[in-house]
Amino acid sequence: MSNTEQGRSNFRDLPKWQRYLICILAAGSISGFFIYYTWEAFIVSYSYENWERTTGTVVRVQRSTGIGGASGARRRGEDSLTVEIEVNGEVFSNNYRIRVRPDSVRLRSRIAVRFDPNNPNRIVRDIPPRSLGAIYVKPILFTLLVFAAIVSNFRIIAPRKRVFSLETSSRKYSNEELNVHLFEEIISSRPDLWDFMVLEPDKPIKGSIFIQVNSPQATISWPPKFILEISLGNTKTGAKMYRLATVDKNIVLKHIIDYWQGQIIPDISLWEEVALP
Repeated sequence: MSNTEQGRSNFRDLPKWQRYLICILAAGSISGFFIYYTWEAFIVSYSYENWERTTGTVVRVQRSTGIGGASGARRRGEDSLTVEIEVNGEVFSNNYRIRVRPDSVRLRSRIAVRFDPNNPNRIVRDIPPRSLGAIYVKPILFTLLVFAAIVSNFRIIAPRKRVFSLETSSRKYSNEELNVHLFEEIISSRPDLWDFMVLEPDKPIKGSIFIQVNSPQATISWPPKFILEISLGNTKTGAKMYRLATVDKNIVLKHIIDYWQGQIIPDISLWEEVALP
């Protein structure tokens, strides 16, 4: 199995709510990325709409390779500009407060800006107004498309359907015959009518290739106990088997049904590790 296939298999084995959460977070991050990089346009268009327009001269260009988080801080791949404007015969500058794409603005070039009439040193680039739809709707639609692509192409939301086979000391059962009532009937039947029950998926569940239970009648312990065993392992650790002895058939049923219905591996922290036969 390739690393990609192994990764998809591990993802499918996660509980459904975790798979949904990961997909939502991934899609939300993409949407947030687009909203973040269009937010400045919204600020300029609406928050600074009462500021005056003019044309400024780029007097300094600082090439940026750093990563900044605060307002006005430089981000990787952006140039920071110092722009000078003339207001009533006096020159003002913004001291590297305008960020642009690399090499998109040359030194001494003229660009459209807005400035605060009460403090002309506050200068921002004049960006054409954008509606809320341009800022939010497009990223959200793109996010939905990404989410749909993830679901349809990689099929990671729906758990992988596995085919199970069940074998007892008396007979074998196909996948179509399996149901909760059958498991309850076997476990609850007279111990002398069955010795063992082995449930096997067609593909491993988190490294497990079977779960099995031995009838209390088939054990030599006292008081008679169910012996529940599960195989676990991977290519690094190799195959291992773990055992739980219990007199409670409800515990046995829960682990068997969880394994079959939800593809859930039991918590083996209190189980005994035993040698494989």
